[in-house]
Amino acid sequence: MNCFYDCGYILKPEYEEYHDIYDIYLRIKYINSNYRLLYNRNKKQCEIHNIAQPFSTLIVVWNESIDMRIIEYLFNTKVENSKNIFEMVETQNTQIELENNKKICEKTTFFVNEALNLAEQKSGTLTKKDLLDIKKYMKE
Repeated sequence: MNCFYDCGYILKPEYEEYHDIYDIYLRIKYINSNYRLLYNRNKKQCEIHNIAQPFSTLIVVWNESIDMRIIEYLFNTKVENSKNIFEMVETQNTQIELENNKKICEKTTFFVNEALNLAEQKSGTLTKKDLLDIKKYMKE
């Protein structure tokens, strides 16, 4: 079944438009009029395509049932929401960087304490060999 749309998009033979009883198909078109919910007969899976970008797949439906999670995902990933998405990514990256810095500080504190303990055991004087031993352990 070949379908022709006003933009000149031609549906490949392995695809057919997927219509369901819950009108998910229409809700997807409401989000973006170029989105189409299609069933791929060869792969036996549903996919969402953007007919403004021929031969590109936006989403492969991750389970057997077509439900509102797809609509929520499409709403959350709309271009209009990209600012929020980038802010969320920046926040997560900052949090990861802070956690990594904290781990580095904890490791540094541990090795400084070990160096001080070793210095106390050696009567307060460190030899070059002691410093090399400390550097060796810090690299691990």
